[in-house]
Formats: sequence, C-alpha cells, structure tokens
Amino acid sequence: MNFLEEVPVSRFLDERGNLGVSELGKTPRFEVKRIYYINSVPEVAKRGAHGHKELQQIFYALKGSFSLTVTDGENIDTVRVNELSNGYFVPAGLWRDLDVFTPDGVCLVLASAPFDNDDYIYDFDDFKRWRASQ
Repeated sequence: MNFLEEVPVSRFLDERGNLGVSELGKTPRFEVKRIYYINSVPEVAKRGAHGHKELQQIFYALKGSFSLTVTDGENIDTVRVNELSNGYFVPAGLWRDLDVFTPDGVCLVLASAPFDNDDYIYDFDDFKRWRASQ
C-alpha cells in the first residue's frame, strides 16, 4: 500500500548553483506551522519511531539521504529520500521511522502544527490500538 505521496521539486541549475523549489500551494496539503531539520544522525541510529494522530508532514533530504518508512500497523511503505528526489507527504494517523542516514544526511520536515506532545504516540502497540479505535 502506498501511503507516501511525492511532492514535486523543480530543480534549476546554472553557474550560480542549484535551486530546488516545491510550490505547496499548487497541490492541496496544509498550512506550514512548523519547520525543523534532522542532521548528524549516526548511520545505525533511528529517528521518528512514533505515530501522529493529527499531524501531517512533508519530508525532504536537503543533503545526503535517508530511508523513510510509514505504516498504519499492517501495511508498510518505504522510500529512499535523497537530495535529488522529490519530497514526501505523510498524512496523519501513521507511524514513521527514519533511518539509514548517510553521514552528510540532512532531513527537512514541514509540519502542519506546532509541537504538541498529546499528538504523539511513542509505543507501537499503543499506536496499533489507537488505529483500531479510529
């Protein structure tokens, strides 16, 4: 099952360097309320490892690459996100894992809401119970 939806990135290269653009207003997504990045992740470490009840996100690799895996508790979708790929939209109600970062990997995340700890589910069994109740 495909949960991850590509968010197009247009790329422009000239003598001044590279420019990558995602025009989020051209596709229905969400109003960006928070931006954060993840970097300097050891190759064997995992980030994410939680679910969100309401939060929607878009993941980009600004440099290097990483793996993004999402699941509803039964079906799994995984992509390799690299600096030359599109972004990936992750809807609410999914568990996410980020791992296998390259040493130079930088993940940029756009989020639909400010941080709210009540929106997070940190235990996978709790997440599956929550999903079953929806």
